[in-house]
Amino acid sequence: MPPLSIMVLPNELIANVVSCLAETGVERRKLLVRLSKTNRVISHYATLELYRSITVDDGILVALLKAIIQKPALRHLVRHLEIAGAPALRGERSNSSFSRLESDMSYWNDSKLNDQESQLFLLAKAMCFGCRENTMKGQIAFGLLMLLTDRVESFEFSGQVFERFVSHFLVAGMRMMAMWDKTKYINPTNKNRILFPACTQLRIGKGSLDLEGLVIWRQRFRPVTALLFPTTLTSLTVDSDDNTWRSLDTAQISGRLALRYIRLNNTKTNDSGLCKLLKRCPGLLELELFYKTKGQVNADVGTAYSINNVLPVSCPQLQKLTLSLKGRHRQFFTHEPELLTCLTQMVCLRDLRIDLDCLFKNAASFEVEARDIHSVLPPNLDRLFLDSTWFLSHLGGRAASHPDTYRYKEGMEWLISPFCHPRTFPIPRNNIGVIIIAVKHGRQRQWQRTANQQLRCAHGTVLKFISHSDAPAMWSDKWESMVFKRPKARDEDL
Repeated sequence: MPPLSIMVLPNELIANVVSCLAETGVERRKLLVRLSKTNRVISHYATLELYRSITVDDGILVALLKAIIQKPALRHLVRHLEIAGAPALRGERSNSSFSRLESDMSYWNDSKLNDQESQLFLLAKAMCFGCRENTMKGQIAFGLLMLLTDRVESFEFSGQVFERFVSHFLVAGMRMMAMWDKTKYINPTNKNRILFPACTQLRIGKGSLDLEGLVIWRQRFRPVTALLFPTTLTSLTVDSDDNTWRSLDTAQISGRLALRYIRLNNTKTNDSGLCKLLKRCPGLLELELFYKTKGQVNADVGTAYSINNVLPVSCPQLQKLTLSLKGRHRQFFTHEPELLTCLTQMVCLRDLRIDLDCLFKNAASFEVEARDIHSVLPPNLDRLFLDSTWFLSHLGGRAASHPDTYRYKEGMEWLISPFCHPRTFPIPRNNIGVIIIAVKHGRQRQWQRTANQQLRCAHGTVLKFISHSDAPAMWSDKWESMVFKRPKARDEDL
């Protein structure tokens, strides 16, 4: 029997094999380089995967940067661009590749570029002519890379990426590109070209979100506005923003955003600043907000908004809401009653993960109002994760014997009674399929036994109690794994 060869497979399977090999991790690039030196078929698919994802950091080779800029065939393969370290652009490290660029760009070859790309190339050479340091020329080369890679679908950056020379070159380049074609990819705010017009996913790292920008030629350049307005952009992830959205109105940013998914990690924004972003996202489907446990919230700028008024009107199609405030609901909500009271108006909302103190102000109100929790929930809710870990965090070490702890336990009994005892209590109008509750002070095992005995035969609802130590992982897990995941440890009843 002759030995089997991968070449007997269809091209689609060969492409899948190479794509799987490209996800092997650290040795990914070395493996793809070796595959690209084999026969013509495998070399083609290996080259596609090799240039699909480009990470700009201290380890990137200058030759690779030049090749991507000078060869449109390679540049058009780039789908994911990540700027991992801003210090590389400033030459703050001795091994920075950008600090080792040639003395000028006159030796770079632009024979394969079209007329418009050649003009951008000429602009970069002209700006490099007046630069003394190679670091400045490296920033201009990086700006040229950003303008030319117009087929990028995912862009990720962190740190102060848009430095002075990068910003100057981008402003000049985007104005030139807007003059060439005034019918598409135009920013509605300043009529300039949009960066990465095919981008679908944008991730902004810590210290990168800046709505103020630099004043260039008597006009303020805001890089974020050039990144947010592609009609294809549907996903936005921001890490550690210091309530930067509060100045969104004063930044004179006009137009609506096409965002479908927003995730804010370790944020310090309040509901008023968040509303200034949500007002521009009428088609938003998923909103995830994870609050930072420490730090002061910056004061608002301009008009103050309430999330209870803005969310139902501006985002009526919202289907998933995750609100993890970690006990800082007073810092987040800027209007009374410092609760999320608009959920009953969210008819499309089916997936809700929320802290208990976003629905009930204190233990006394929870004890009284918990039996009617369905009056504060969305009417068509299907999955609910309720985290009470931070509900009594203000008590500190006094929680074990404090009266609020007993009120909390009584409130939890009233909360689960309509589900576990449907004969005594009326069946809720919204039949929630899955309910997961994280408890820190209470009779977790007793409540779980009662739910297991009576709940499934009641009206199809799955109710699960977890300990506070398992709660952090539940905020991002899939519902299937949340329901069937076994707890790490069994807490003793208090």
